Amino acid sequence: MVVGARGTHGSRFYQPQAAELAETLQWGDAHELKRRRDDAVHASWWNGDGVGVVRFRFFRRQDGANLIGTFEDLEQDATLLFEYAEKLDLLLRADWPQGRLLRRGS
Repeated sequence: MVVGARGTHGSRFYQPQAAELAETLQWGDAHELKRRRDDAVHASWWNGDGVGVVRFRFFRRQDGANLIGTFEDLEQDATLLFEYAEKLDLLLRADWPQGRLLRRGS
């Protein structure tokens, strides 16, 4: 997506929320949201006696490094991911793609 290229009102690429979108995307990067999402989706989850819920993730491209996380880590990840989604939704609500279906008989 090209956001704010040229940056003038007469430009077909101008979007008034470009600066706010860039700030939101930077917030996501600063909070490592891609990693948090990937960890939540790709980790294996276990509920062990006396240990509680933990997650494990094996990184193939990092010499087999492992991630070990707790349920509390997941709650923090979820909180940040939902906050990010809300920021994007509030910012881009009018611009999100909308599906339109034809009425029967049209």
